[in-house]
Amino acid sequence: MNDIKTTKCPSCGCTDVKSELKENQHVNGHWNEHREFKCGFKIHFVPNFMSEREEDPCEKGPLYKKAMDRRYAAINKLEKYIARLDVDDNFKERLEHEYKYLSPEYVHLDLKKTYPEEFV
Repeated sequence: MNDIKTTKCPSCGCTDVKSELKENQHVNGHWNEHREFKCGFKIHFVPNFMSEREEDPCEKGPLYKKAMDRRYAAINKLEKYIARLDVDDNFKERLEHEYKYLSPEYVHLDLKKTYPEEFV
């Protein structure tokens, strides 16, 4: 890795690298570089802008945990709401089927957009 300078997670301080990837050379000669730490923090060097960008937040950070708690609470509320609907059971089952495949961890989480007041 030539351009990624981040060597530890800014949230938890993890230095254990899970994976690194260098792909797609830009016309300026620099490569797209990706580094993922074992804590889940991912950083991406974008040669188009010659800067590093956070791809995924640290899974050990307090804001990540807060966001996940809210997502799971939303799913619980959704389950209760569907159970109370005045519709047939087949339709309720179909609704449940649709969101059961949506895991809160798989949906991208941008903590800076979710909690902008924390990044002032």
